[in-house]
Amino acid sequence: MCIMVDESRRLLRTMGKEFQLSKKAYDINAEMTRAGNYLNTLPEGYNTIVHTTPQDSVRKAEQSVMSEYRKQAVKLIEHFVESCKEQGADPIKVDEHFERMYKWKAD
Repeated sequence: MCIMVDESRRLLRTMGKEFQLSKKAYDINAEMTRAGNYLNTLPEGYNTIVHTTPQDSVRKAEQSVMSEYRKQAVKLIEHFVESCKEQGADPIKVDEHFERMYKWKAD
């Protein structure tokens, strides 16, 4: 999220505006963090030692959370895009900027 904040601030400054981060962005980021947490599902929980080549149980746990984690990541990116536009940024420049940085839209 910090990169999107920095990039949004940088982008809006080029348009003479100041980006304001919303509470909703923090909420989405917190939900994304919760969605991506698989450690509590492992047999040893947070005490699990993950090998350089992860064990099968770790890989399964990672895969089990990826779908929801990605959904939350998309939600966060879209929130930043819309926030920039709502705060007066040029919609075309915002779309171009974020589409250069991230791939989140289904083709």
